[in-house]
Amino acid sequence: MVKITLVDDTDLSIVGTGQQAYTYGLFSKVANFAEVVLITQSLRDPSRLSWASEIKVVKCLPGRLGVHLCSHTSLSEIVSSAKDSDVIIAEHIYGINRWAPLASRLLRIPFIYHSHGNEIETSNTVKQKLFIFPIEKYIYESSDFIIAISETTLINAIKTYKLRGKRYAVLPPGLRQVHCANNQAFRDKLRLWGIRDDELIVVMHGSMDYGPNADALNMLIKLSNNTRERYGVVHTIAGTSSKLRPG
Repeated sequence: MVKITLVDDTDLSIVGTGQQAYTYGLFSKVANFAEVVLITQSLRDPSRLSWASEIKVVKCLPGRLGVHLCSHTSLSEIVSSAKDSDVIIAEHIYGINRWAPLASRLLRIPFIYHSHGNEIETSNTVKQKLFIFPIEKYIYESSDFIIAISETTLINAIKTYKLRGKRYAVLPPGLRQVHCANNQAFRDKLRLWGIRDDELIVVMHGSMDYGPNADALNMLIKLSNNTRERYGVVHTIAGTSSKLRPG
């Protein structure tokens, strides 16, 4: 069985929205086909991560030092945990994730960068860009394979960091199911909108002009034709979009 060392500075045991939910959902499924060792710097509820064969929590330095470097033991702890692994995957560019490419070189195993979006695009100041650009460039250039959350994220990374000859794939987020049957106020609102109790409502939320969301919206527009009549599925978009108007 393939053994993967997953390096992620966020707490995957507290699954909310965004990156944590995406990573949790993905690797809980990957664990059916591969052994997953998790190295993290934050963990509140280990029982939620039963899909991980082993969990290593690295204690990081406080404040900004922890954000930039995690700790002076980070590299050795990744190397120790990943020494029998077939690949190292990093989910971010902060904290302990920054040591993952170097650990892969020391162990002579492939390094995969799983990009949830380009951090440089969210930076608003020159100071932030100075700290983000070289690190993100280093992680992209160090990768043997890149997994991007959307086509837009991948295209922007290739342009921004002049990536040439890299192997990559796009892996959009999957669907998450939330049960609201017992929420009477929510059900009453759906009935006002003409949604029957036996219909399934699928909600997209956020700015639909943001890269990954825009890709998903384009896919939804192509796939959603007649889904209500054929499958009893109603698509609802909660957010702004230059392509759509309310209603």
